[in-house]
Amino acid sequence: MDVVIECSGSAAARQQAIRLLTPGGVLVNVGSGPGGGFDPDTVLLKEITIRGSFVYGPEFDGAIGLLARGDVKADDLTTEIRPLEEALEAFEALRSAEVMKVLIAPNG
Repeated sequence: MDVVIECSGSAAARQQAIRLLTPGGVLVNVGSGPGGGFDPDTVLLKEITIRGSFVYGPEFDGAIGLLARGDVKADDLTTEIRPLEEALEAFEALRSAEVMKVLIAPNG
């Protein structure tokens, strides 16, 4: 892939994102979390660029436009939706490798 946007903050996801990049690709790192970062040798040898993005400021309108036009398939970005009453279980599920992103629906 030419561009990968990593939003989870998971070290494993960040490493996978770098593996998915084609030589000269760009990783946009939005999420932040504990754990390892990336192998600088891989960054050097693949000649990839790593960019940070914080708070989404000017990117937000562009991202909404991509979603609205259907340029980005967002259905696969969410693993499950849970009601507010199951928020604790949802956070626990995030620790497993089976869940990528859980949305909490306050109204069920």
